[in-house]
Amino acid sequence: MNSLIYEQDILTLYVKKDKVQQVVQYYKNFGWDIVKQTNNDWFIDLMDLTFARQSKIKNKDELQLLQIYMEEKLNTQAKLENYKAPKSFMLGSSVGLLVLFLIIIGIIFITKSSFVLGTIFVFIGISIAIFVMIIIPKLYKIEKLAHDRKIRILSYQIQKICKRAVMLLGDRNEEI
Repeated sequence: MNSLIYEQDILTLYVKKDKVQQVVQYYKNFGWDIVKQTNNDWFIDLMDLTFARQSKIKNKDELQLLQIYMEEKLNTQAKLENYKAPKSFMLGSSVGLLVLFLIIIGIIFITKSSFVLGTIFVFIGISIAIFVMIIIPKLYKIEKLAHDRKIRILSYQIQKICKRAVMLLGDRNEEI
């Protein structure tokens, strides 16, 4: 067998274009060097990143474990960025459908049978819509603060993991 194959570890990642520089920097902390960067063939907002590092490095097992912890934090952070205010969204969507239903029922009643009952349905629908339009911005603000706090905590944890990795890596050229 060719021993050159085992001299370097190779890692390929698919990363959002706006996160490439950040991810490259994070992986440098674990001894990885970017060797190839190309646009993804399937998704326009992704880049394919290929990293390499020497296979024989000191503290490799602990570095790999820390890297797993970092990747878990990065994935959690990405999920949080995709769903910044899920409660506000769900409340707005659900109540929006309810309001639409009440107004449609009200209009049907007004045109087909009972003007009074139809007017009541429309009034209830509009009242709920106004109430929710007052509540949702407040709920969104609370969710946004909690979201930003979680992102800050994850960023701090990632930085802490990276600092530990840099310390463990020491002199990258030193072999075990």
